[in-house]
Amino acid sequence: MVSKPAYSEPLSGEDAPVRPMFTARADAAPGADTGAQPASQYVLFEQAPLTGSWILQGAATQQVYAAWESQKRDLGLPLLSTFDTSALEEMLPYMVIHQVRREECFAFEMVYAGVEVATITGISRERRILKSDAAGPNVSDVYARLMDVTLNTHPHFCVKTLGWQGRDLTKYEVLMLPFGEAGIEGTVAVVNVMSFSSGFDSKYWLTSGV
Repeated sequence: MVSKPAYSEPLSGEDAPVRPMFTARADAAPGADTGAQPASQYVLFEQAPLTGSWILQGAATQQVYAAWESQKRDLGLPLLSTFDTSALEEMLPYMVIHQVRREECFAFEMVYAGVEVATITGISRERRILKSDAAGPNVSDVYARLMDVTLNTHPHFCVKTLGWQGRDLTKYEVLMLPFGEAGIEGTVAVVNVMSFSSGFDSKYWLTSGV
């Protein structure tokens, strides 16, 4: 295993080190507590906010992030109503969309799950509500990331190994992006896109210290 090199000063551009976050608590400041342990044994790398789109290697994560960056904005957030999914038709099978429900405790309603995501991960495509009392480490991990994106209004990116057996795929990128709406303060929806692949790029091993 290769240890992450020490950097005393932040760098910019292509030379900037990728700093693992490994925290997605709703009460954590953006980028806080980089020394914490991963929430899941399958997490190789995690970062929020996203400090460089160059770390996105999958076609789906790259294309959806580019579309998110180019969206018309209101109060700093891209507008969900102007998000043109027809231009990303090839990526729709790899996307999951959660609507934000501001109840006494935040809840997220999954309103769309792409067929490839559902097939590979084995999740149901039926609409359902995800709350703070979600059972199981994987589901509570997703809830924590959705909260981070919603409250901090920034992209959240992580790379995981696949925990399912009988697959040739060994790695996947998960990118969560916040969307708002004109006249509404805060995040109204979170678009989650995944890129699945085989093998590991050395970039993740060198920078995450895994």
